[in-house]
Order: sequence, then structure tokens, then C-alpha cells
Amino acid sequence: MKPSHKEMPAARSRGFAAIFRRVWEILEPWQRRRALGVSVLITLTALVETLSVVSIVPFISLVANPAALSKGGLLGTAYAMSGVTSERSFLLLVGFAVLAVLVLGNAFKTFTAWRIALFTNLVGHELSVRLVSAYLSQPYAFFLTRHSAEFAKSILDEVSQVTNRIIQPAMLALSRLVVTVFIGAVLVAADPLVALLVVVVLGGAYSLIFLALRGVIARSGQVRYEANQLRYHVVSEGFAGIKEIKMLGLEAVYAARFAGPSERFARTQAGNQIISLAPRHSLEAIAFGGVLGLVLYLLDTRQTLENALPVVALFAFAGYRILPGLQEIYASLTTIRFAAPTIEALHRDLTTMRPPAEPVHIAAPLPLTRAIRFEKVTFAYPNAERPALRAVELEIPRGARVGVVGPTGSGKSTLIDLLLGLIVPTEGRILADDGPLDGDETLRRWRAGIGYVPQHIFIADETVAANIAFGRPHQAIDRAAVERAARAAQLHDFIVNELPGGYDARVGERGVRLSGGQRQRLGIARALYGDPAILVLDEATSALDSATEDAVMAAIDALDRDRTIIMIAHRLRTVERCDMRVEIKKGVLSVSQQTQG
Repeated sequence: MKPSHKEMPAARSRGFAAIFRRVWEILEPWQRRRALGVSVLITLTALVETLSVVSIVPFISLVANPAALSKGGLLGTAYAMSGVTSERSFLLLVGFAVLAVLVLGNAFKTFTAWRIALFTNLVGHELSVRLVSAYLSQPYAFFLTRHSAEFAKSILDEVSQVTNRIIQPAMLALSRLVVTVFIGAVLVAADPLVALLVVVVLGGAYSLIFLALRGVIARSGQVRYEANQLRYHVVSEGFAGIKEIKMLGLEAVYAARFAGPSERFARTQAGNQIISLAPRHSLEAIAFGGVLGLVLYLLDTRQTLENALPVVALFAFAGYRILPGLQEIYASLTTIRFAAPTIEALHRDLTTMRPPAEPVHIAAPLPLTRAIRFEKVTFAYPNAERPALRAVELEIPRGARVGVVGPTGSGKSTLIDLLLGLIVPTEGRILADDGPLDGDETLRRWRAGIGYVPQHIFIADETVAANIAFGRPHQAIDRAAVERAARAAQLHDFIVNELPGGYDARVGERGVRLSGGQRQRLGIARALYGDPAILVLDEATSALDSATEDAVMAAIDALDRDRTIIMIAHRLRTVERCDMRVEIKKGVLSVSQQTQG
């Protein structure tokens, strides 16, 4: 399924200022402070690297003309104060000092690179956690309009794109830019004309190449984003429907559906890598030619090799530092431009979604002493032609057993979602004991008192006990409550007599070691673990055969009569023992009382 247009980030090209503003806006305050701290470290590293470049000049001056020590000046003064007895010894001392500065510069550079890597990866971790928390905190209706693969893609892939292809390259580019500016200032002081020529040739070449290719890079980045989206969609749908794919022999079809976007993804990735590296080799040749030209120029203007050699060494060593720096700046900018669509999508989700709920204790269930009431409740899904439910009037007394029936698409599941507080009425209101069910805290307490059994039970690849106490940490599982719920669901005997390991037996991914009826009874046990006052079964037996359904219904019938039970069913025989029968046709309810046979 191709993602809808509204899911795509804006395809238009955005400037670097806009990209960096988006990044700044999604960072937490402490992350912004840490980014500024890393920037200070980058500046200090640039100063040390510049010092390492400058330190080569006196050393080369001494190598070219040791007699300069006797002529005074800074070197002569240093020689006189050093206490060294020979020029050769002083030359070795200066050489070791230059080496020490170079080692210090590389150590600073390594430390700064580590701090940048640590900062960006921790930002990636925090962004992933924030996204998971934000997605899980959205109202249920949010998930009705988003493909589930989108969440995995954003959390597991696109966050890495933002950290590794925008934040980290930006930090590295800043680091190289500061070093280049500082070293450039030294070159200007040494020979302004040559320094200006270096800036024009090298800086101009990289700038022209980037300006010529930026449109291609932006379009390629958009193609990569869309292809990646399709890759996740196909994989998600393919493995979710593996049984149907096997039965229909569609393995090759789904593999081919994946192959198209996968190839586009690979080609755009490769294209960006080539664009990032393209100028390097040609400009290295230009730089080598420039050094030769510089030697001839300085020999012509400074007359002697003795005078020219220190400046040649300075520019050569500076070029050794600057050229890779310019290449890294260029590569970083192309990478950032390529990843721009990702930051658009991530910024949208992190800034427009409802903020994550603060960590709270498990809510105390909202008590129900008299009845649940629907008062003129209407609900319409976004962009729907007509309401799913219209002007519903319904009262469910505490302890009642209510069967909800109706054809497919009549509004049964919508009624249950409203009852569960997963969606809220478009018009009208729902009350529990005359108190309206609205507001996050009230709905959270309301849901805490409801046990819910869906048609398709989600089974984690965990132990039986962990599946019944779903979501609780292992150390917090109440084993007595687990066994009580399993007994109530008529599942205890099967667990202890037929499963090796009993409640500690693992059931496999999606419960492959359990039959359909056992999975449903496990779902009922899970719903009963918290001893809820209300039990809701959403077509929990519709996929079962008659014998298995009878066994599951027997487990439900055995529950205490003080518990309110509401069940959706397709078959009338499923709800024949209920006190009330609610029939829905085209969003309109009719209620009838029943006498159990």
C-alpha cells in the first residue's frame, strides 16, 4: 500500500537554516545546552590544531638555516634561554616540541570526535524514547489513520537518519569549518595573496559543485524517504499476513513488491555517496599542482630556498589539514541535504502530537454502582459520509449481561470503543453513575476497571503467567491473581496438566503452541487478572467452532453474577443467555430484554 500524500514530508527544497531550526526545535533544553558545550570543545580543538600547523614554521626555519639561532629573534632568544649547548640539540628539542603539539592536537581531535559521537547517539536514544512515548500516548483514533509500519520506521530508522545524517554531520562540519577558518587566518598572515588564491580555488570549487548538485540531492533524498516508507509497509504487511501469502502462493509477488522500493532506496543511497566523494580526487590533484606552483612563486618572490621553505612548509601542512576538512564539510552538507525530508517528518510528529503522559501509578478503577448510560450519543469517523452511530440512548445496569448483535459494519465495534473510552462521542455524552466519562484522568480510571477480550488475542512470546499479567514487570506479577484468573477462564487444568512448565511455559510467538479456544481463554484470563467490574468481549468467539465456543461461553457463564458483561457477537446463539440484547442496524440501536432459558 502506497503511503498517502499527507504522510509525506514537504518535497520542496529547504535551506540549511530551516533544517537546523527544525533540529533545534526537537531537542530538549538539556540537549541544547550540551550541544553548545560540544561547540565550545570544537573551538578549543580548532585552536590546538591551528597551533600544530603554526608550530611547523620555526622547525622548518631551523632545518633550512640553523645559523638563524645566532641572529637573535624569537628562536635565538628561546635558544639562549633553553640552556641547550648545541644547535643540533636545540633542533631536536624543537622537533620533539612540534611532535608533542601534533600529538596533543590529534588527541583533542579524537576526544572531540568521541564527544560528538556520544552526544548524537544519546540524542538518537532520547528521540526514540520520546517517539515511542508520544505515539503510545495518542488517542485511539490517531491509530485508525496511520499505518503501523510508520511507527517502526520513524523510531528504528528515521531517528538514526536524523542523528547520523544531520546532527552528527553538522557537528563535524562545524568542527572542520572552525579549523579551516583559524588556519586560514594564519595563512593570510603569512602571505595574503596566496591565502586568497587558496580560498578562491578550493572553497570556490566545492561551493560551485554543491550549488550545481543541491537540487539533485534534495530530490534524491525525497525518493529515498518514500522508498523507505514503502519498504517498511511491504515487510509489515507481508509477515503479518504470512498464512494467507503461503496459502495463495504470493511469496514471489510480495518479494517483487519489496524489490522495487528497495532498489530505489539502494540507488539513492549509492548516488548520495558518490556525490559526497566526487570532488575529492580531482581537487587533490589541483591541490598538488598548487603546492608546485606555490614553490615556484615563493622562489621567485623570496629569492632563496631558505626564505621560501618555511612558508612552503606552512602552506603544505595547512593544506594537509584544510583539504580533508573542506571535503568533510562538503560531504556533510550533501548528507544533510539528502536527509532533509526525514527531519520534516520527525519534526511534525514530535511537535504536533499530544505530549506524552507523565509516568503515573496504576490508576484506581472508577467504581460503577448503578448503571452506564449513553445519552443521545452520535459518533462519526473523520471524512465519513455518515455517522457510525446516531443518537444512541442506552442504559446498562450494573451486573447486567448484554449481548450486542448486528451485521458487519453496523456500528457494533464503534459502540464498544465508545464504551471503553478509546474514542469520544461526536455528540452527546456517556455517564457512569451520573458522572460523565470525559477527560484523560477519568477515562484512564474508567478503563482500569474494564477487562477487554478482543476477537484476535495478542500473545507475546513469553510465559503463560506473563501473558495473563500482560505488561507487568516479571517481579510485579501476582501469581495468585494469575491462577485465580486462569481458573475463572477454565484454563488452569490445561496449563498445569498439559503444558510442560505450567505457568512458566513459553507459548511461542503469537501463541503458536495454543489452540484457538485456548488463546481465547487466555485472553479472558488476561482480562480477569485485575478483577474488573466490567468485562467486554468484542466478537471474542466469532472465529471459533461451535464446540470451542461453547467451552469459552461456559467459562464466561461461570463468572460471578455481580460482574457486568458486554459481548459483541455475530451469532444470536452466542448471546441467548444475556439479560439484554442490543441490536444495531446502520448505526441505530434497538434494545430488548431477554429471559434466560
